[in-house]
Amino acid sequence: MALRPKSPTTSWGRAFEGALESAFAVVVGVVLGYYCDRWLGTEPVFLFVFLILGFVAGFRRLLQIPVPGQEDRGDGGDRGPDEPGA
Repeated sequence: MALRPKSPTTSWGRAFEGALESAFAVVVGVVLGYYCDRWLGTEPVFLFVFLILGFVAGFRRLLQIPVPGQEDRGDGGDRGPDEPGA
């Protein structure tokens, strides 16, 4: 059985994937914080800590999604057209 080459993802697919992963990061943070609070007896402390960490992780994931129309040069720099190495 021959494997088909992977088709390129669409912008809708990348957006849905990013939204789902961001929401999942927040949910995991809330669940971990809730159970840590129950286990240690500290009411809302770990819930808030893990909630904030979930938001940060979700936001970082959204920032990693490539924007259509922007080329990825791979060098990590913002060189102008007249600078060496551009």
